Amino acid sequence: MLLSPKTFILSLLVIIQIVSADFTLRPKPTFRVLFNNDLTNVRNCQSAYHKFGEPFSKEILQASINETCNTGIDVHLLSPGHSWAPLWKSKIYPYEKHAKWYKQRTGLNVTTFGQYMLEGGDIVGDFVEHCKKVNMPAFISFRLNDWHQKNYVDLSKEQLKEYNIQAFSSMETCKFYDEHPEYRLNSIFALPPMDDIPLNEYLETYRNKIKSNNIHDWSIPEVRNYKFDFIQEICNNYDIDGLELDFMRHKWYFKPSLPFEERKKIMSNFVMKIRALLDKTARNGKYRWLCARIPTRLKDMKSMGLDPQTLYQTGVDMFNLSYSYETEQQNDLAKIHKLIPQAALYLEITHVIARYEPDGKSAKNHKSLSLQHVMTKPEQYFTSAHLAYGRGARGVSLFNFAYYREYAERQGTVCEPFFEIFKTVSTPSLLANQPQHYFIADFDHDSKKFTDIKIQNGLNETFTLDMALPNGGLKHDAKLRIQVEPSWENIPCTITFNNVVLKNTDKIEEPYETILKDGLGNKNSLAAWIVPKETIVNGINYINIIIPKGCDSKLILLDIAVQ
Repeated sequence: MLLSPKTFILSLLVIIQIVSADFTLRPKPTFRVLFNNDLTNVRNCQSAYHKFGEPFSKEILQASINETCNTGIDVHLLSPGHSWAPLWKSKIYPYEKHAKWYKQRTGLNVTTFGQYMLEGGDIVGDFVEHCKKVNMPAFISFRLNDWHQKNYVDLSKEQLKEYNIQAFSSMETCKFYDEHPEYRLNSIFALPPMDDIPLNEYLETYRNKIKSNNIHDWSIPEVRNYKFDFIQEICNNYDIDGLELDFMRHKWYFKPSLPFEERKKIMSNFVMKIRALLDKTARNGKYRWLCARIPTRLKDMKSMGLDPQTLYQTGVDMFNLSYSYETEQQNDLAKIHKLIPQAALYLEITHVIARYEPDGKSAKNHKSLSLQHVMTKPEQYFTSAHLAYGRGARGVSLFNFAYYREYAERQGTVCEPFFEIFKTVSTPSLLANQPQHYFIADFDHDSKKFTDIKIQNGLNETFTLDMALPNGGLKHDAKLRIQVEPSWENIPCTITFNNVVLKNTDKIEEPYETILKDGLGNKNSLAAWIVPKETIVNGINYINIIIPKGCDSKLILLDIAVQ
């Protein structure tokens, strides 16, 4: 296939930059802990500085920054909404224009963030200004293809009112998006006919597929230009310290028919333009960092057109390895480090390690409200970070950390985010002496999620668990727990750890004290085994689960506590 002159020149520039890159002169980031502020958390999570129903204000934003200062967190990243409409002073698409269009299109009022903009506010400007004041490096995390509430985009004003849908907010759409339905991915996921299903029920039942179909196709230049122009406006007008390209919000960019090399070329050229933009707009000779939020697994990058080596060679300094929502300890970090040993890698840790539906129940109108959330404990932060450092990471990143407030409230308790742990997390030598808590929850196992493995027809599966043991080795035997849904009752099984058959124990309680409810259902859903300390190795361990046929259950979570 012949390339157009423009495509040929851009490709040549990429090759020249790759060949001529002088990695010895490139600055290296020293940051250990990155913190993502998704902005909406200041509304969704009641805290000492915000009460439910209270309108957004500069003071609330400042308080969300202040609580991260002097905690071991090195960088504060702000996601200014979902990047469809600007929450900064924009000449490209002034917020007043967006608000007027949104009201005409949907009949709804803008969000509290939008109201703040209409009253003369500047959320990005306020963020950067306050970060400078408190000496916190300020990054903007820019979402490149956010899918939130994209299952509602085709509803008319009348339908939104009829079904009382308030979730389709002014952050979820924009005039450019609405006027160009041809720019969407459209049919990457097949959908069944609606038949007699009520429209609102259909949109909820197939919400993820519909949202995926309705985000933008990045093979279209106008789509990329829309995002680039916004980023350029931010870089020109604000003294940011760095920019994160959030490829994980969300991870579909191309139709399956487009070859990988074409996808990679598109993404590489876009990143190269961003790198040049950051260099051109940097102030006072200061280097501006470029971060990319990408998958934790190499196989998940291909459909997105992402290649770590090419991204690094075209200007990405920092790689934020993300599983999108849950924390994932088992990943390709070591493989990625081997591909780009010069780059700074960060493993993303979130507020949950697993989500599942207890007893198969689901809420009628919003499936996620029925999900049981298993919250990430401090020891799991320590363990995830210790393992990441051991496999080549520079540090960790935090996503949705403030949401402990919201999910603890759902559990009927109170849990303020434990910021105090990050002085330990930022110090590898301290981590090496902490108690450890490993787990397997949602990571891919032979292309299946752990929580999707059913055992109606029995089970004989071997799982790998990479472990980085504490300094001085293990002082005690470990405890392995496995949760099934709905119950372990009348399920005989054999568990081996590195080919050693384990003995059952009735001590199924949480291995470490926590004020959070464990989120692990009734006690009959848990079983535990003792793992002799001498069977555990530093590196890959093998756990084999053998369950005979005739059982009706599924796996939810496996964890192992070691000291």
